[in-house]
Amino acid sequence: MASDNAVVTGNRVFDWGVNESGAVGINNVGLTDPATNKIANNEIRCYGIPVINGTGSNVVLNCPF
Repeated sequence: MASDNAVVTGNRVFDWGVNESGAVGINNVGLTDPATNKIANNEIRCYGIPVINGTGSNVVLNCPF
């Protein structure tokens, strides 16, 4: 996510297959300040790194399905 003041909530971010250690579900890099983004209430599955620079509570589900 390459923006500031964004809201990312209520999404299902699922990968298929094995849980790859380097795979990222949501990468919050921001435009100038990633802390201004709200990332909360998402379901994330099968990513080694569910959220980078997360700002809220997300649900990380077990992999594989």
